[in-house]
Amino acid sequence: MDLVLGGLKWSCALVYLDDIIVYSTSFDDHLYHLELVLQQIQQSGLTLKID
Repeated sequence: MDLVLGGLKWSCALVYLDDIIVYSTSFDDHLYHLELVLQQIQQSGLTLKID
């Protein structure tokens, strides 16, 4: 997953085991960062299972 997130790692997202942690300083930034992370995952052909 570190390879999939690429440049987003440490700027707005972290991977810990099987979790992706997305962080931001504002609600609007958070929505934008979530969109970026989900786009990266989709472009790599991966799917997520929400638990």
